[in-house]
Amino acid sequence: LTKNVDIIVCDGFVGNILLKFGESVPKLLKHLLKQTAKKSLFDKLKIGLSQGSLRKSLKSLDYQEHGGVPLLGVNGISIIGHGSSTPKAIKNMVLRANEMHKKNLVQKIESSIKQYSFLNER
Repeated sequence: LTKNVDIIVCDGFVGNILLKFGESVPKLLKHLLKQTAKKSLFDKLKIGLSQGSLRKSLKSLDYQEHGGVPLLGVNGISIIGHGSSTPKAIKNMVLRANEMHKKNLVQKIESSIKQYSFLNER
């Protein structure tokens, strides 16, 4: 969403809760817009005029556009997808994995971690 990088490190239970919350945001926004449009003709017109921008904004939140998220900590490229992934989402997961492979992401992460000796201590 921004050029900044935000990272969340958590266990699977908390991660799943955060993921489900994130997935619900676009649906909630669509629902709220529909409810607002029902209130008055003027609100319906305003929403209609901004529909293209809204669609682009919501598209950036659509899991199908991203396909999935990388699973870090394995020696290779793994993409975790939604349990009910559509063909479009699966296609985008494969494309993302291919892009990560071409950019040598695993090797870049490994070399970056080696720069910080405290991360290698056990």
